[in-house]
Amino acid sequence: MSAVTNRQHFSHAFLTQLQNDPANDEAAAPIAQGLRDWLPSRDGSTLRSLVDSWVGPVLDFLDFYHAPADDSPDIHLLYAHRADETPVGLCYVAPPGQDGSTGSPRGLDDTLKGRHPLAQAVLALRARRLRWGMLTDGTRWRLVDAESLHRYEHYLEVNVDKLARSAEYVRMFCDGLAHVAAHRIQVPEPVWKIRGVHQKQSTHDGAQVVYRRGVTLVVQSPEPDIVVYLTDTGADPREAGVQRERVEDRYELSVKRSPNVKLVSQRADGVYGQVVTLSFVNEDAKYEVQPVTQQALLVREFKFVFPEDREALVVTIRSLLESAIERGLVDQAGARELLKELVMELR
Repeated sequence: MSAVTNRQHFSHAFLTQLQNDPANDEAAAPIAQGLRDWLPSRDGSTLRSLVDSWVGPVLDFLDFYHAPADDSPDIHLLYAHRADETPVGLCYVAPPGQDGSTGSPRGLDDTLKGRHPLAQAVLALRARRLRWGMLTDGTRWRLVDAESLHRYEHYLEVNVDKLARSAEYVRMFCDGLAHVAAHRIQVPEPVWKIRGVHQKQSTHDGAQVVYRRGVTLVVQSPEPDIVVYLTDTGADPREAGVQRERVEDRYELSVKRSPNVKLVSQRADGVYGQVVTLSFVNEDAKYEVQPVTQQALLVREFKFVFPEDREALVVTIRSLLESAIERGLVDQAGARELLKELVMELR
């Protein structure tokens, strides 16, 4: 069985090119020897012992500077240089041990709820706005792309136990990592700004924008040769089959509801950057008259937050009349007459 399993992560032509390229043979040989020498010292009894005795040394052999994440002992952040403050990726270590109910070993293919290592690795990457990462149980190492359209199915897996016995596979793996580093998110993100009264808070994949009444999203291409794609339905803008807006220069979107807008840049060669998600929250929505999800039999119940200011009052009255028109109680002309009559009664 091969030490390398490619689940549609790289093209087979690219991997064949790596295999036939002798340029890195000299550098790969000492790495293979180092793995062979260190393999007997591996201790997988606990997460800490696995990291200290094996995962850390393997990352050292692969010439990564690494440090544990402050919030999780099973995540090591990877840096290109020792003095760097921004990581280029991360390594997620699947905890060793056995399933308490079945007694079967835990592994990278575990898909039980709360114990899906591949999904957890992808979530850890996206939470830190990183694209590339490694997932390992000590023996198998998977190279994953958090921005892939099929990020839970496509990966490159290397069996390091077999890798330690083959300088050829070490060279292929190192060349693959070098390829990843060379093509790592070199597409600049779209340029965007919000016009109108709002509050903005950064998130792991973009920002949340809280507003009232309405705002305008202005999107621009970051560079002349970069195209930006935009969706306001929550769909992935990298998918050609979805309804998306192509922005070559500048585009304005009027926001009056609460859509999820996704943006992504694309280079002339077709390579996409990271998807930026902008979550819009209409603060006035709570003042709108909305039907109650669970209603008593034959009784139409609605709810809303009582208005706190004039703008909120406008929202409540408008939504009430819109619901009345939708249900046929009045038409638009009748709604106008009704408002006039109410004004006269209040005098």
